[in-house]
Amino acid sequence: PNAEEIQIVAKLYWPNGAQRGLDEERTIPAFGRIYESVTELFSLVNTEQVSDGFVWVEADGPGAIGFELIELEDTAIGLNAQTPNNATTLYSAQLGHAVDLFTDLKLVNTTDDLVQLTVTLVFQNESLGTRVARPSLLSKQTFQNDIGSWFGIPLPPEPAVGSIKVEATVPGIVGDVLFGDRNSARNAAALPLQSQLFTLALHSQVANGQDPSDPSNGQFTGLALFNPNPENAEVLIEVFDRDGELVGDAAVILGPARRISNTLVELVPESAGLVRGYIVIQSDLPIVGQELFGNNGLDYMAAVPPEIIE
Repeated sequence: PNAEEIQIVAKLYWPNGAQRGLDEERTIPAFGRIYESVTELFSLVNTEQVSDGFVWVEADGPGAIGFELIELEDTAIGLNAQTPNNATTLYSAQLGHAVDLFTDLKLVNTTDDLVQLTVTLVFQNESLGTRVARPSLLSKQTFQNDIGSWFGIPLPPEPAVGSIKVEATVPGIVGDVLFGDRNSARNAAALPLQSQLFTLALHSQVANGQDPSDPSNGQFTGLALFNPNPENAEVLIEVFDRDGELVGDAAVILGPARRISNTLVELVPESAGLVRGYIVIQSDLPIVGQELFGNNGLDYMAAVPPEIIE
């Protein structure tokens, strides 16, 4: 996005932390871009299959913006590029495990050291409670697994939902969650793990439209909020229209280690039918939050991290 050309260096790492091949260098012109598949960028041969690992990109000068697109047979998933941060704790307010629902956790060690991790699943289902695992990752190594398979949780008769907390011994761990339909992944979405808690955040998408002649085209917006604190969090959810007028609000008490996940209409009934607006979330304690929107027929679905203000 700069008024000058920049140079980038891209590296492909396998799940075990080994680099595949040599560095790939590219020049991006001013206000220009490169858009290549992993196969094209790293000159992979047809017999090489990539289902894990990660791409590391370094840019000189004022830097670059990165985006990853994963295309499956029936869906597409997008993730913004992540940068190593100073956080040692990461969160996801989205965790689902059921006969027809999966959650996949991906972690990457961007450091040069061995990192010890503590992964905690906080289920809202009393029968499952809290589950803990303590894996470790070597330098540039990745971890990717289905939550149910990894923790040995059988498929429950009712959906098991909750949140994820990842703690690392040193900064430099990044990751994401992929969740969706277990049978075909036709409706799936991905979210980066949240490294920063917020007390004030904004979501710029509201899509609660409904076409009475074709309900499958109706749109929905949902929110998931997680309180990782040992005390109650008082949360205010405000919905505004495109002109900045307040449509409605809702006050929510989130108990310690508790989560809510509802459509916006369930939380703020006045938002029914609203298309083109935004959501402001305020909390007296730092919390985790994510947005999900799509259409009622699940022809598309997108998960969106918050725009953190404070």
